[in-house]
Amino acid sequence: MPKAEHAIDSPNDSIRSRLWDGTVIMLSILAAFGLDASWGTLQERRVEATLKSELAVELMDAADRIQENIGYLEKAGGAIQQILHLQGPHPEVIAEDSLVSLLVTATTTYTLDMPSSVVQSVVTTDQLSIIQEPELRRALSRWPVLVTDVLENHEWIIEGFRNEFVSSVSRWAPLRNQTTESFERGNFSETGPFRAPGKSRFGVNVEGLLSDQNFEQVLSHRYMWLNLTALESKSLLEATRGLVAMLNAE
Repeated sequence: MPKAEHAIDSPNDSIRSRLWDGTVIMLSILAAFGLDASWGTLQERRVEATLKSELAVELMDAADRIQENIGYLEKAGGAIQQILHLQGPHPEVIAEDSLVSLLVTATTTYTLDMPSSVVQSVVTTDQLSIIQEPELRRALSRWPVLVTDVLENHEWIIEGFRNEFVSSVSRWAPLRNQTTESFERGNFSETGPFRAPGKSRFGVNVEGLLSDQNFEQVLSHRYMWLNLTALESKSLLEATRGLVAMLNAE
């Protein structure tokens, strides 16, 4: 019987086989790199989403506090306006208790406790690069500057105004505590040199105080700063809400 002939691979077949094997290996490597890259990108986006969520929560809290503080500033400014309308060489008559109530509202300032730890951490570290949108990164970087401006104004309203107020009011109204941050109703003494038995509860010389030009200037100065701080606070509130909207955008 004749023997079966064995097919002999040509050199071209061998080359094609090796090329195919190499191609398969290369494709496998590229696929692996692609999977790694996709997984890395997915992880980065998850980190970004978590960071955005934390920022949004903090900034929403900040917006609520800013809004509340604007209300305090406007209320104090409104009380000052009422007092200024009473003042002059011949001041309008007002009950002592009503005047004290206006003074308390006009001079009580609430410290703005601004939550900003997450924002500060992001803008002062390489975490900012995690966020993809350039506009959002720029807005986040600007926000602490706006906060600083508002807080500096608040500091003056509390600290700088105190000495002016005490100096002008203490001539006409005995103050129990001249160092307290806010001049609450209890700060006005219920006994003093101007107290007429049965007529005056706090010892305020209403006519003298409302005729005092220095006191008028002190209140006008405070009114100006309250308005300025309220305007800056509104700008900060708008920027804060804008950031929240950007962070929550899909």
